[in-house]
This record gives sequence, structure tokens and C-alpha cells, in this order.
Amino acid sequence: MQAQIVNVENLRHEIDSTGWSGHVRLDGQLEKNNTSRILNFSNQLRLQYKREKSVWFLIHDMSFKEINATEIINNSTQHLRYSHELSSRVSYEAFLQSQSDKVSEIKIRALAGTGLRFNLYNAKKYKFFLGVTMMYEYENSVDDIENVQNNIRSSNYVSFKIKPNDNISLVSSNYFQPLIDYISDYRILSETAIMLKIVKNLKFITTLYYIFDSFPVTNVAKEQYKLTSGLVYSFD
Repeated sequence: MQAQIVNVENLRHEIDSTGWSGHVRLDGQLEKNNTSRILNFSNQLRLQYKREKSVWFLIHDMSFKEINATEIINNSTQHLRYSHELSSRVSYEAFLQSQSDKVSEIKIRALAGTGLRFNLYNAKKYKFFLGVTMMYEYENSVDDIENVQNNIRSSNYVSFKIKPNDNISLVSSNYFQPLIDYISDYRILSETAIMLKIVKNLKFITTLYYIFDSFPVTNVAKEQYKLTSGLVYSFD
């Protein structure tokens, strides 16, 4: 499962200085028992470049799982986003995204979108944002036969961060993405993470991903979820 969610809230909230910042996360597993050899690997890369009122984000996620030399899961997401602050309450955003997901039988899903982000509440310990965007979606999936779709979707999100102290934080991004001409065809996407500080730039993170697709590819479940834990190293 590779969510179409891209959560950049950690970078937005914690890094206010000009220049480069980001974090990298690596997870791996090698297991051998009487019947199976299991190899599991995933990585995440988050980069931000900030200059005055403009911010660029580059995001890469990849996961791979192999059992007895047979590929079971292979998915990836790449996301480029530009944000420009129009006022203390409103920012303009534009993004490009590429996604592949073997479990969901998606060869390629390409997105291009633009819209506005609203700062609903921004304090040191609590932050809430609303995003309203439109996006073009190209999808090439493997159904019983190859299926190509070109759609226009609304992509609306609510994100928040709760940080009661410097050692713990909760970050969540939640999307609703209906087709413009057929609102019954929609996706609900959610990513919620809890982070615990170990040392200055190293954190332990547990993340819950959830996806609901009202019209998924044939033989793919409407509902998917995943829970992961690992370490995140941040740099700035």
C-alpha cells in the first residue's frame, strides 16, 4: 500500500529559517525461517528549500517486499510542491506527483494541481490548516485489461499538528478527493504520525496510513491501512 498522501507538515512547522532542511528515514527487515526468506525495505526522503515567502518541497517514498525471491510489494511516490505566502493567513500552492503501486495495481498515477492553503490557527503548541485545490489526474492501471483514465479531481485537506512539548508531537493530514463530474467517485486519505524525540535530531516515529477508494481497480479492496514504526533523522 502506497498512500497518495504527502505529509509536509513537519517541515512547514519546525523549520522557519532560510535555506535547506529535511529528514531521511530508513526501515529494513531480513527474516528467514523453515519455509520462507523475507526481505523488506523502505525509505523516505523529505527536502525543503525556503527563501523569503516561497518554499519548495521535494518528497520521495519507496517500499519493497520480497518473499522467496518473488516480488510482493513494490511502490513509490515522488512529489514536488511550491508554496508562496500571499498573506499571514493564505498561501498559494502548486504541485506535481508521480506514483506507482503494485498492490493497488497502478502502473502510474500522475498528478498536477494548484490551489490555496488557509492558516486556520497557528500557535506554538497547536496548528490547523485547510487546503482547497484542483488537480488533473492521469492513471494507468492493470485491471482485467490495461485501463487508462484522465480525470479532474478536487483535492481538499485538513492538517494539524499538536506539540505539547519539545519531546512529543502529533501530526495529521486528511484528504477528500472527489471527481468533479461524479462526486460519488472519491478517495479519503489519511496519514497520522506520533513522534518521540530521542536526541536533538533523532526521533522515533509511529505512522498510521488509511485509504478508502469508492471505485478502486477491480480485485483491489476499497479500504486499506498500514501501521509503521521507525527512526527519523532530521537536518537543517
